Amino acid sequence: MPKQTDKGWVLIHRKICENKFWLSESFTKGQAWVDLFLNANHTDGSFWVRGNEVKLKRGQIGWSELTMSKRWGWSKNKTRRFLKALETEQQIEQQKTFITTIITILKYADYQDMSIKRNSRRNSRKTADDTQTKNVTNVTNDKEEKNTNIVASPPDEIPLLLDFFKKTVNPHINFGNKTERKACQDLLDSYGLEKIKSALLFLEEKRKTDKYLPLITTPYELWTKWAKIKQHLIIKKRKIWTSQSPPSPQGLIIL
Repeated sequence: MPKQTDKGWVLIHRKICENKFWLSESFTKGQAWVDLFLNANHTDGSFWVRGNEVKLKRGQIGWSELTMSKRWGWSKNKTRRFLKALETEQQIEQQKTFITTIITILKYADYQDMSIKRNSRRNSRKTADDTQTKNVTNVTNDKEEKNTNIVASPPDEIPLLLDFFKKTVNPHINFGNKTERKACQDLLDSYGLEKIKSALLFLEEKRKTDKYLPLITTPYELWTKWAKIKQHLIIKKRKIWTSQSPPSPQGLIIL
């Protein structure tokens, strides 16, 4: 087998956390380490626990030892030892409060930023190539064909999603907030507008009987907690509809 080095990048989407194989059995220590990266905040934000707001910075994750133990299939002692080992190796810092444990990944930027920059450069090159190809095509067409060959861009669904949040869970939502608009785009790219609407309505209904489901009032909260909510429902053995299933009377939910 060729010798592996620490150079190069492998881009992994956060949706891998939702794959049935990712959560099918107890985690290895390496998988748990990667799981912290996949679920850490990629931007500053906050979430609510029992009416208390917990603020997180980029590269932080707010999980209790109990949450991690259940997610990884470990005992609390094993989880505590693993986190202590990461602290000793100066990979993380822990801040324990009466609400939860905030874990800071100390080298989050080292692992993430260069990948983002390279991906951004690749997208920029692709955009430039597409523009050049489009321009060459236009040159070969006459003036009338130039006008008829323009393809209309799909409608911007971000305002539609924000308006849905406003009408259903948060009448005071800020349409101009950049963090919320970015979260809208991430949600739409990953799940689509109708799926998000159904998920939000489902969660609002289920919160009436499940006090452990978080209160979702913004797109950012839904984006950052999607995988956690799904795992909670799996643990509770809730019935979750798939895109191939017929809609239920209470609304289609795909998490």
